[in-house]
Amino acid sequence: MAQIQAIIRKPAVVAGLGGALIVVLLIAAVAGRPKGPTENEKKIRAQAELLWNNHQFEQSEQAWRQLEQLHGFYGKEATGQISQIEEKRGSEKRRFDEGERFLKEEKNYAAASQAFEEVIGMNLWLTEEARGELATAQALSSRQDIHVQEKSHFDQGETFFRGGDYENARKEFQTALDLKVPDSTIRPQAENLSQENAAGRGHQETL
Repeated sequence: MAQIQAIIRKPAVVAGLGGALIVVLLIAAVAGRPKGPTENEKKIRAQAELLWNNHQFEQSEQAWRQLEQLHGFYGKEATGQISQIEEKRGSEKRRFDEGERFLKEEKNYAAASQAFEEVIGMNLWLTEEARGELATAQALSSRQDIHVQEKSHFDQGETFFRGGDYENARKEFQTALDLKVPDSTIRPQAENLSQENAAGRGHQETL
């Protein structure tokens, strides 16, 4: 017994025994590890993919989290999928918020429309909200454009009027009035100058 203890105490023997123990543990771990996914894991994974394809994003994420918590065959894949979902959610939210800022704060309707179109193209959580905001941005952009047109025709008409070109002034004022811009502040001015223009034109013809 004393001889055995003396042998065991030798460094080389201790190292050998330690190495052998590690090998045994590794073999046991490999032998105990499942060769592939269980039927339950397969079912959850298929469900997660189906839910995502059906645009049930929250439920799909929950399924992937459930699969991750099993620490089984699909554990790493589930972790990767969850990371991608979180990244997509963040990207979509950032772009949607940019569109909201362009629309409501900066009044840049073209930039807002582009942002919302990109969100719609992602086809994720905020798609319907982006469609609604896109319609608003396009309507405001159209209204803004017509105001610009109205002012452009009025300014041109006023230039013609001051220069005594009453015929071209009449055409420009009439074009501005025909736009029928709601709540226009320019319309009353265009009507007044149109009347003055008609009087000036009549006086010119009399002469």
